[in-house]
Amino acid sequence: MTVAALLSQSMAVAFTRTGQVPAGYIPSERPLLRAFLFHSSFFEKFKIGEKARLKLAQDDEALLRFAFDWLGFVLLGEKTITRA
Repeated sequence: MTVAALLSQSMAVAFTRTGQVPAGYIPSERPLLRAFLFHSSFFEKFKIGEKARLKLAQDDEALLRFAFDWLGFVLLGEKTITRA
């Protein structure tokens, strides 16, 4: 079992125990970005619509595209994400 898979399983168990599993959350080998988005104040600080949030929770490709937008925003100062 890979480290990423082990982290995914342990995070899924932790989320289940705390009752904080976001709707549509599917444990995968990409749990850290999802955990950051859904278990921090990120959505309070940035304008991300409900439809986009659901896609981020369920769709790995949408999550990857968002990650590139986030990197452009943070590292290059691109206007890919809007602050709340």
